Amino acid sequence: MKAKFKVGDKVRILDGSNICNYVGGFTSLMRKEIGKTFTIQSILQRNNHIGYRMKEVTFTWDERGLELAKNKECIVIYRKGDETIALDKTTGKKAVAKCSPEDTYDFCTGAQLAFKRLTGAEEKVEEQPQPIKARKKAVFNGFVECIKNGHNGLAPIKGFTIGKIYEVKNGVITNDDGWTSRPKTSLDHLCFTVGNTFVEVKKVKRAAKAGEFIEIVAAERVPATNGEPDYKNGDILKVIKTMNMHSNGVTAYYKEGMGKFAAEREYVVLEGYVEPRQLYNGKVVCVDNGQNTGLYTVGKLYKFKDGIMVADNGKKYPTAQEIYSFEDWARWTGSKFIEIKE
Repeated sequence: MKAKFKVGDKVRILDGSNICNYVGGFTSLMRKEIGKTFTIQSILQRNNHIGYRMKEVTFTWDERGLELAKNKECIVIYRKGDETIALDKTTGKKAVAKCSPEDTYDFCTGAQLAFKRLTGAEEKVEEQPQPIKARKKAVFNGFVECIKNGHNGLAPIKGFTIGKIYEVKNGVITNDDGWTSRPKTSLDHLCFTVGNTFVEVKKVKRAAKAGEFIEIVAAERVPATNGEPDYKNGDILKVIKTMNMHSNGVTAYYKEGMGKFAAEREYVVLEGYVEPRQLYNGKVVCVDNGQNTGLYTVGKLYKFKDGIMVADNGKKYPTAQEIYSFEDWARWTGSKFIEIKE
C-alpha cells in the first residue's frame, strides 16, 4: 500500500472521531490538535491502513485524518481585556503583550509588541548574570485510577488493575506486583511512559452525593450479611442515596447490588473516579478473514475472555486495544465475525 504523504511533509490534523478503525485509535487527547500543522517523522502500516508519527507531537495519526498543509502563514492579532494577542493560525503558537495598569491601552503598540514576540524579533534587554540556583525537578504527586490497560496504541506495563486507585508519591507509582516506575513529572508523562491510561482522583473528606464513589478508610462497627462484613477498609462503593440518620450514613452499592449503610466518618469521597467497564467475554465465529490469512479461519469459533482472544498463530489479540463489546471488536479487526449468543 502506497503512502499518501512522505517523511518531511507538513500536514494538517483533521477530526478523526468518525473514521472507522482509526490507526492507533482516536482519543479525546488528540482533539486539541485538530487544525494544527505538524511535520511527518515516520510512516507505519496497520490493518491495511497507513499511519504517521509526527516530530512535534505524540500519538499515531491515520492517513485518512490528514491533509497536506498549504504553504502559507496566517497571523491574527486581537484584543482580550488589557491583553493584545498575536496568534499563528498555522501552528497554533501565540504571544501576549499585556498593558501595564499604569499605562493607557493602545492597540497598535500592543499589536507591534505581540507580533515581535511571536516572530522572535523582540529586542532582548541584556540582563546582569544571576547566580545559578539548583532547581528541584517537579514531580507528580497524587492518587490515580487505572481506567484502561494501554494508552494511544502503546503496549501497557502489566500489573495494574482497572478501577483500582494507586498513589503516586514523589513521581513514583507501584503496581500490584511491586514494580516501581521512575519519577514522573505529570499525569500525561505517567500515562505515556507506563503505557496505561490513568485519571487523577481526589480523596475529599465530605458528605457524599448520590452517584458518587466513596472509599472506606475507617471502618467501624460494620454490618454483616451471612456472617461476612458488608465492607472493609479499601473498598470502593457507589452511593445511590443519602440519608440523615443518627449515624449520618449513606447507602452504597455493594455485594450483588444490595444497599448497605456506611457512616460519613468512615469514608472519603473519590472526586474524578470513573466507574470501571466490564471487558468483553463471549464467542465469535469468523465469516471472512479479509487480509488476515493465517490469523483466523472462516467458520471457526473463537472465545473472548476479559477482552482477549487467541488467533490461529497462537498470539493474543488485540495487543493494545480495550474490547468491551462485540461492536468494539468489529470496529477494530480487519476481518468479519458474527457473535454467538447463548
